[in-house]
Amino acid sequence: MGDTDPGYGFVTGEDSESAAKAGALKQCKSSGNDNCKVVVWFKTCGAYASSKKNYGYGFGESKEVATKAALNMCGQNGCKVVVADCE
Repeated sequence: MGDTDPGYGFVTGEDSESAAKAGALKQCKSSGNDNCKVVVWFKTCGAYASSKKNYGYGFGESKEVATKAALNMCGQNGCKVVVADCE
């Protein structure tokens, strides 16, 4: 993973909040990231966007809603959606 690549973990389909958080942290750490933290969890659809300096996340009833919220939070200055999925 390069210095400018965003690190993240993202899981869906877990039965509990704690299992979802643990799965996302495990995935993030397995990619070689040492500073992983849970920033959001959701029960419907979620998205993560990032740039070299910013990140954003969103959730909602559809991928489109979650993606828009993630880009808005990120600031849209070079931000790209890294992952978006629904449970």
